[in-house]
Amino acid sequence: MILVLACFIAGCVAASNYSVTDFGAKGDGVTDDTKAFLDTWNATCQSSVSSILLIPAGKTFLLNPIVFQGPCQFYVRVQVDGDIIRPSQLWGGKIYHWLLFSHIDNLSIVGSGKIDGQGAAWWSCKTNHVSVSSSPLSSLLFCRRALVADLRLINSPQMHLVVGFSSTIRITGVTITAPGDSPNTDGIHIQQSHHVNVSDSTIGTGDDCISIGTGSFHVNVSWVTCGPGHGISVGSLGMNNSRAEVSDIQVGHCNISSTMNGVRIKTWQARYGYAKTIIFENINFTAVKNPIIIDQHYCAAGVCAEKKPSAVQVTDVRFIEVRGTSSSQVAINLNCSQNVACTGITIQNVEIQPAQQGGQASSYCFNAHGTVTGVAMPAVPCLMP
Repeated sequence: MILVLACFIAGCVAASNYSVTDFGAKGDGVTDDTKAFLDTWNATCQSSVSSILLIPAGKTFLLNPIVFQGPCQFYVRVQVDGDIIRPSQLWGGKIYHWLLFSHIDNLSIVGSGKIDGQGAAWWSCKTNHVSVSSSPLSSLLFCRRALVADLRLINSPQMHLVVGFSSTIRITGVTITAPGDSPNTDGIHIQQSHHVNVSDSTIGTGDDCISIGTGSFHVNVSWVTCGPGHGISVGSLGMNNSRAEVSDIQVGHCNISSTMNGVRIKTWQARYGYAKTIIFENINFTAVKNPIIIDQHYCAAGVCAEKKPSAVQVTDVRFIEVRGTSSSQVAINLNCSQNVACTGITIQNVEIQPAQQGGQASSYCFNAHGTVTGVAMPAVPCLMP
């Protein structure tokens, strides 16, 4: 993919250009441009050479749910220079996505445009416990070898960008924002995907900045600024009684501030599977409520039984060169299953101090086993060999 992109820049690939305005899109923010976008996509995807779908600058395009369906003949670049908005009203029926890119190899979605999910109506329903049929995700990828770069995504009804059943995905330079009290508005969610790289991005939402769900392997998150939100999470794992399978996750060189959580592993009770080989390294916290947390006691409605016969096995998790401040007393919380212990936990050069002057920072462990090397502040004497 790097070679193909380099050829685009150098002009060594003859590319066909298809502008949505040439297919009838108005871009006035009022007219429904969904059909024009779909017609443009069909022409682009069926092109006999590599092609560019252009969303021109200076316009705002109103779109209802749309599927950009593959496979395509050749490489496709979606150049998002203009803005895209979703109608502000609630949708009826079971609508789970807004913009869906499906079954495409060699795709780029790049540009300086803004994608606005206008999710306030859904947030109000959730906050006031009003039942709605569905809350759509803004953007969804089911792709191989794809690049998402430099976009701005705002105010999704739920998750802003979802990578599912995909491989070799690079997300870089994106900015994602939603109010800190907006429910379930994760920035980026990754599930059933492998070889995913997220870098150099700024995310502030009402839920996880980045969440990594089951079926995720070889995921790298680096140089991400997170806040507000619920931090960077592996999980929740085991939801809907599914088997959890997560491994080879690396999160590094990230700044997390004024969030509910810092770096977290969260699993449902009475589930099965594993979460292993996870590294959190070179993380900086600023006034984070739960800087380091493993929570294996998650359950529906928050009413949890004391003892369950099974649990997701958490092993080989390393916290290395982690520093900053905690806005709560328990800065390190390793709350593992009663029946299936966390093993191979490493605390190495971790320094977390109270955010408030004169405050205290402490650690808590439950059935957590591992080692402490180098500096540990607060001390973690509860981590058993």
